[in-house]
Amino acid sequence: MDNTKITSVIKNVAKKQATDVMDADDLEQDLWVFFLSELADTEYPEGTIVDLIKKRGVKIARDERIDYMQFRGAFIYSPAVVRTILEDSTWTNVEDTPDVEGRMDVSNAMAELEADERHLLRLKFGQVTSEPDHAPFNTTEHMRIERAIDKISMILNRGASRSELDIDLAAEEPSTPAFA
Repeated sequence: MDNTKITSVIKNVAKKQATDVMDADDLEQDLWVFFLSELADTEYPEGTIVDLIKKRGVKIARDERIDYMQFRGAFIYSPAVVRTILEDSTWTNVEDTPDVEGRMDVSNAMAELEADERHLLRLKFGQVTSEPDHAPFNTTEHMRIERAIDKISMILNRGASRSELDIDLAAEEPSTPAFA
C-alpha cells in the first residue's frame, strides 16, 4: 500500500472518530503506531488493511471515551437518585454516609439553587431548628421541592459535558457545602 493512500486513510479515520475526549491528531498518531507495528510488514490486501485501520480507530476512540467516563466518574444523576441522596445521606455525618461522592455532588449543586429552594429542601429532608413546627407542605411547596430536585439533577448532569479545562479549573476552586 503506498504512503499517500495510507496517510489519507489514517487521516480520514482519525478525523471521523475524533471526539472531545480524543482529538484527531492523537488518534492519528495511535493509528500510525498500529499500522507500523502490526500491519506494515504483512501481506494483507489493501482492503483488509483499510478495514483493520477503521476498526482500530473505532476501538481506540471507544476505549478513550470509556476511560474518560470512568476517570471523570460521569454518573448520570436522575431526580430519583438525587432524592435518594437527599433522603438517605445529605443530612447525616460523613462517616455514616453510604455515598460520600453523591453527597458532595448534591451539596455542591445546592449552592447554585436559590436560597428559598435550599430552605425548602432543608425543611423536607433535613433538620431546621429555627422552624420545628413547620406546617405540612402545601401544593406549591411540593412543586417547588420537586423542581429543586430536578434542578439539582440538571446541574449535576450539566457537568458531564464540560471540557477538561473547565473540569480542571473547577477542581482548583474551593467549594463549601451549601448547607454548612
